[in-house]
Amino acid sequence: MGEHHEALEGHVSEPTRIVLFGPNGQVGARLMATLALAGYEVTGIDRARCDLASATPKDIAVIIRAVEPALVINATAYNAVDAAEGDAAMAERINGEIPTLMAHAAAEQGVPFLHFSTDYVFDGARGAPYREDASVNPVNAYAISKRAGELGVRAHGGHVFRLQWLFDARGKNFFLTMKKLLAEREEVRVVADQLGAPSNALHIARAVTQAAPKLIDGSVPADIYHLSSGGYQLARLCLRHCGSYPQRRARGADWYGGISHPCRAAERFAAGLLGACQLRLCHATLAQRINPSHK
Repeated sequence: MGEHHEALEGHVSEPTRIVLFGPNGQVGARLMATLALAGYEVTGIDRARCDLASATPKDIAVIIRAVEPALVINATAYNAVDAAEGDAAMAERINGEIPTLMAHAAAEQGVPFLHFSTDYVFDGARGAPYREDASVNPVNAYAISKRAGELGVRAHGGHVFRLQWLFDARGKNFFLTMKKLLAEREEVRVVADQLGAPSNALHIARAVTQAAPKLIDGSVPADIYHLSSGGYQLARLCLRHCGSYPQRRARGADWYGGISHPCRAAERFAAGLLGACQLRLCHATLAQRINPSHK
């Protein structure tokens, strides 16, 4: 018996081509699946097809022109926050220059462009959820590079969806790290002053897939939108659902060995513009990711 797939809004009756840069990451891999399930013909552009570290504007333009897509999506990113402090030039290249080049190439060919950014563009000092029009204040090299990408994409009329605290069953993320540490240690020291909204990569992909027809036909104004699930205390939630492990404690700490980001506040989901799609709160889905037997 074949695997059951949940029907997705945004299904297209005839194949519509989409170019997706970065098809192997957490969001990219999920997008490849959800967009294909909705009937889109997706061309994934990975590093083997286009090494963004050395790609020229012509390289990017040729790739897009060859496919003649109705939409271009960039799911690539340099997301090693700590490493970016010592490799700011590469972070700026991948997160700032490349999205700008993609947006420019797409605009020249009359194709809508979608780029993903991050809540890191805020400093967190507000201590409350940020709206899309809130003032930004990037405080580290990674955040500065992501803000540069936002500005470049918007300068060429592209869409920007800001994401935060992604988790999935694959890749590198906080939840998989916590799962590993909680299985190995009696005590885990975790910062207790970061606030955010954990977001399931699959739900992000489904929301983007539902929004795709509106991005393509222009009924969603090109702008910056916040896309995330509901907030929760991440370490405590991981601990709660690691029920198959010995008793562990997730302990708050007032130190962190990496780049400081003291309060990444939860963001809101622009449901009014993207349609009726809503991202489910992370609670139940996180339980399934960490402990598949959880009901």
